[in-house]
Amino acid sequence: MILELDCGNSFIKWRVLEVDGSLASAEGVVSSDAALIDGLIALPELLLTRCRLVSVRAQEETGQLVDALVSAFGVSVSCAVSAREMAGVRNGYDDFERLGLDRWLAMLGGYKLASGACLVLDFGTAATADFIAADGEHLGASSARDCRSCAISCVRIPGRYATTMRRLSERWSASCLVIQPSKLSSEAVL
Repeated sequence: MILELDCGNSFIKWRVLEVDGSLASAEGVVSSDAALIDGLIALPELLLTRCRLVSVRAQEETGQLVDALVSAFGVSVSCAVSAREMAGVRNGYDDFERLGLDRWLAMLGGYKLASGACLVLDFGTAATADFIAADGEHLGASSARDCRSCAISCVRIPGRYATTMRRLSERWSASCLVIQPSKLSSEAVL
């Protein structure tokens, strides 16, 4: 059985696949490494052979989870990493490792599914739009914090509401949001 993990900043999404990858026999969402290990141990007839992991967490946190998985289940853990180019897609960031792995993998999948140019939308902690050209070049991205986070920060941070509204209004044109992708995270945020 193969354990697949998507480790975000807030939650770990997981599923257990049969060895041929055709069927998920169990899946879930947990908020801690300990909850993941405990939940997996509680599964009857769990026979993990390997683990595939993608993480946007700090390297130290990811390393601790990998160690816990190896200790608890004796599995080999493969961790996804960023690359300058893979599967026909060229990472548009100068510092390619700064592009989040969740977005990078979504771009690879989107390009493969579209067999060419595509727009990859991701709605996690932030909403992002990554633009991929027909030749696989990552043209850049636009990103906006989610509404809940935006509202909380507007209330808690003095002056944030006015700044946020000004930045959003600068992007509106003829009642449409004008998206101007960037290859720098700091410029891509709405």
